[in-house]
Amino acid sequence: MDRASHERVEPDRDLFGRVPTRTPDWSHRRGEPRVFAFCWTLYLMGVVTLLFVHSGALSSFSYEAFRRSSRLTMVMLVLGVCVLWPMVRLSQATARSGGIAVVVRDMVVLLVPAQALIWPQIWLSAWSLEVVLALFALLCVWALLVGGILAMTLGGPVGAGGFTALQQEGPRLSARRRLAGLGACMLVCMGGAVPAL
Repeated sequence: MDRASHERVEPDRDLFGRVPTRTPDWSHRRGEPRVFAFCWTLYLMGVVTLLFVHSGALSSFSYEAFRRSSRLTMVMLVLGVCVLWPMVRLSQATARSGGIAVVVRDMVVLLVPAQALIWPQIWLSAWSLEVVLALFALLCVWALLVGGILAMTLGGPVGAGGFTALQQEGPRLSARRRLAGLGACMLVCMGGAVPAL
């Protein structure tokens, strides 16, 4: 018998040190967007605060002041989707459900609240409906592109047969693969998304 079979497997614990009661581990919770949604909302609140602070610092709250601040806001929004999102997901243990399930949930968390920053620009910056629709489409396209890179990097779901007591999360990604995925997302952002705005 090998040494690994004699070693005692530590129980899976959450952030507060609790052991799951109804399931053998916490793998069903990995990739859940609860904390991610909370952090994304805080990020958007910070971006909105900067929008108003920057507009007020430029001059008065006029259309021209808001237009300059709104451009900066859109860049911050795209940076959040193209850089911060991959950094968060690629620095965590992968979920058993696989990359596609995680990415789809994350895209809902990212794109739905982002509408609160895009659509008010019709009144704040006096942008036309076509411009706002184009911004919305641009954000969706970049989110899909980055989501595709993330889904390929994170891999497919782990079936019940491939799950062992020693593997309490999805497939273990090498640091090289994580860095390659993050590098591809950064290249997409800096090579296309930010210059487009």
